Amino acid sequence: SYASFMMIPLFMALKDKKYYWAAAIVISLFMSTSSTGIILSFVMLATYILSQNFRVKHKLYLLVGSAGLLVLLLSSPLLKTGVDKIQNTEASENSRLANGFYLAQELTPSECVLGVTALDAYDYITTFNISTDNLIMKSERTTIYISSFWYVLIKFGVIGLIIYLAVYYKIIVSSRDIIPYVVILICSLFSNMDYVRGLFVFQLIFIYAYVNNNYRNQISKNIV
Repeated sequence: SYASFMMIPLFMALKDKKYYWAAAIVISLFMSTSSTGIILSFVMLATYILSQNFRVKHKLYLLVGSAGLLVLLLSSPLLKTGVDKIQNTEASENSRLANGFYLAQELTPSECVLGVTALDAYDYITTFNISTDNLIMKSERTTIYISSFWYVLIKFGVIGLIIYLAVYYKIIVSSRDIIPYVVILICSLFSNMDYVRGLFVFQLIFIYAYVNNNYRNQISKNIV
């Protein structure tokens, strides 16, 4: 989605201290009316401020600026649609957590550890005759929203989930600078359905390029 891809420009704008560009990106996310993108953008701002080794004065400046931007956006009639969407979250947003939690409870002990053979959530329900009474589904009842976190747990079990999350842990350990962006990715696992497909690969390509570039720059500085 637009919000997922815009997290990279937002992260780079913050890292390069181009705060006006960062503010413009946040405004564009409000105008896109993506409730997930709006929330994640401010999570990234908060994580960035807290994870950087700035002076207290610099952190206060960023906090006040972020708070001022938030107040401006919440009170602006031009961006009222984005605010309303946060306050009235669609069923698809809530169901990604609710459906996954319900389906995970239906797993047997062995399935919980190793996962299931079903292709997706709908295939899992139809193959294993899982009741849909407590699920939030679309009118055609063939589309079931489930977040990436629950998908990995159900499809690959606890073992697969640990391996999956270990990728993010290793990234954080290898580069502190990437923490704000990785935090966003981890949060997105609970709201986004696409982090086990092409979007997951796209994010890893960016992370690898960013970390590798930082490593090369560090080596160059040491040589000089």
